[in-house]
Amino acid sequence: MDIAFLLFNYKLSGGMRVINQISNGLVERGHNVSIIVPRGSANLRLPIKAKVINPGYAFNNHYLSAAINLPLLIFAVPKCDVIICTFSITAYFAFIAAKIKRAIPYNFIQNHESPLLDGLIGSRLALMLYRILTKISYHLPLKMLVNSRWTADMCKVKQYRIIHPCVDHRIFNSNRSNDRCSRQKKILAVGKKQPWKGLSDLLLALDTVYKKIDFKLIIISPDKIDTEYPFIEKVIKIEDDKELAQLYRQSHLFVSSSWFEGFGLPPLEAMACGTPVVLTDSGGVREYAIDGYNCLIVPPRQPKKLAQAIITVLKNDKLAAKIAKNGIETAKRFQWENTINKLERILLTDIGKKTKAADEKSSY
Repeated sequence: MDIAFLLFNYKLSGGMRVINQISNGLVERGHNVSIIVPRGSANLRLPIKAKVINPGYAFNNHYLSAAINLPLLIFAVPKCDVIICTFSITAYFAFIAAKIKRAIPYNFIQNHESPLLDGLIGSRLALMLYRILTKISYHLPLKMLVNSRWTADMCKVKQYRIIHPCVDHRIFNSNRSNDRCSRQKKILAVGKKQPWKGLSDLLLALDTVYKKIDFKLIIISPDKIDTEYPFIEKVIKIEDDKELAQLYRQSHLFVSSSWFEGFGLPPLEAMACGTPVVLTDSGGVREYAIDGYNCLIVPPRQPKKLAQAIITVLKNDKLAAKIAKNGIETAKRFQWENTINKLERILLTDIGKKTKAADEKSSY
């Protein structure tokens, strides 16, 4: 197959790490995979096996670069059998490009997209326009892929196939020795400046925890984070998945405080590394998270309940060991080979149906 991924950006994020794993897996199976992304919008620091095409011009402003270069994606798409977009705005360009290239278009939705840019777009008018375009994009004649049932429900998508994100168990595992210190607890979290990521809730919760337990917090973030809290050890940008896995294994607890997540890959990766997990009921995590079995789950936007769950795990070694052990077993069910198998079958089946329909039409 000739497969084209049409992307808004290709930067280090959960969604793009998923696309990178899928595209690499498809290349390894002998398919021709192209990634088309606006110039100046790609800096993924992971091994990329697909061909990357960067049309347009580089600007210092990311949004200006996207606005000018996005239309150029249409003409940069090579001859292909399928086009897969991963964002509501790029769905329009994927639809047009598919018409031109006579390819099958897909929209792979990875989160509740309407509120996704809250806190990033300052203009109310621009934000309202984005939300309108997002809702309309789900009615375009594209085949729908989602990463969870929750994502499909929130985006009101009726006909869809689920493509689960998974864990690279060669990297994220509990087989290697760790440096967990018994004297001082280490807590790990992923934080971004968007309000819906819940970082402010986490800091409020940990401010309460710090009065009872001595710990240090490491935040993984591409943004500048206020480090005035005495329990924050550092805020870092990770270089690759190996560094991320090492941080999981060094931590006594991983905490996710998001208000919503399409799937929530970091908690599952932490489970694979044998790290106990506390998280909020952010929606997509229901695909794998079971309260009291492989994690503790609390309602979003409730710092007091989050603090209590964190204290419970840090003070109860038996509980921590139980959810860590069950987390490892849960993560084992999410294998990239299975996900890529499923996507490959979907694409080949749809191409076969299209070819058969074309043959039947030409026979008349």
